[in-house]
Amino acid sequence: MLRLTRRGMLRTLAGGVVAPVATLPRLALGETEKDVVEAARKEGKIVFWGAEEVPKIRRVAEKFAKQYPGIAFEQFRIEPGPAIQRIISEHDAGQSNVDLFDSPITYLDPILDRDLVDRYDWSGALGVTKDHVYYDGRALACFNLEIPICYNSNKVKPGDIKSWDDLLDPKWKGQVLLEARGTALAVLATKWGIDKAVDYIKRLKANDPVIMIGGSPTAEALASGRVALAIGTYTGKIDLMKRDGAPVDWLLVGPIPAMIYMMLVAKGAKHPNAARLFASWLTTQPGQAALYEALHYGFVVGSNLSPNGVKMRDAHVEVLQEATDPKEDRKLLETVAAAIGALK
Repeated sequence: MLRLTRRGMLRTLAGGVVAPVATLPRLALGETEKDVVEAARKEGKIVFWGAEEVPKIRRVAEKFAKQYPGIAFEQFRIEPGPAIQRIISEHDAGQSNVDLFDSPITYLDPILDRDLVDRYDWSGALGVTKDHVYYDGRALACFNLEIPICYNSNKVKPGDIKSWDDLLDPKWKGQVLLEARGTALAVLATKWGIDKAVDYIKRLKANDPVIMIGGSPTAEALASGRVALAIGTYTGKIDLMKRDGAPVDWLLVGPIPAMIYMMLVAKGAKHPNAARLFASWLTTQPGQAALYEALHYGFVVGSNLSPNGVKMRDAHVEVLQEATDPKEDRKLLETVAAAIGALK
């Protein structure tokens, strides 16, 4: 499997657009929901590439199959950066082995610039609300990954943390974990400005934070008591660990940064109708319920709010989504990662 660090992927994305390649053959797309459903059943399969744990996304697919029987679901587990690179390489070689893949906005530039996903009338054909449709119909927002301040409940008392600035208090010296890619702070920079975000990182680093890479390792370090507080893991991971008895939780302290995860149908997909049917279903109430039950993923902005989204709304906490321009998003991430200085 192709492996690449976040910084390496960011450098690759900044490298520019290659010459256009030949268009792969396309299958007919349904123009109404009935057409799409009938065509999807004839295709009989979806090949999905994503980073989600296979047993958990399979539970989501099982709920889809109850509503739309006869469509098999096959997942290849791969992180977004390597997935994008592989899709480009396969397309350059005249191949297409994926129907549907998911990605945060950061990695979408080379896919969109190379025109490796087709435009589609999601709203007209499948009734998807327009707030979920991005990039002229080439991508569909299917869930958020929110990145709040998280804490170990054995080490942090209620009321200890009321703002992001509270993490800078010397009493938390060596007790804050900062995830090295800095996604949360890159999102905060869309409101704070990059200068304030970089200054915040410098002040946080003066307090000797623990720096490590990965949302899962961050959550595990928090649960083990290695640190008291963490920036860089997701509500879903924390919720599931708390459910299993870990002393972890997350704070309703705003702004809460949130990534937007997109579903995209690859150009040349062998099962395009089935892929579009599944992606559109994920935006519906049954699809969102299945995502939340299996992964604690869902929308925290817009329509069809997840339980966590409702909790944030009812607490009047600001939720801040990442920049929707991939180039701007990547520039913020590069600057924040450089300020953290832990990526190789």
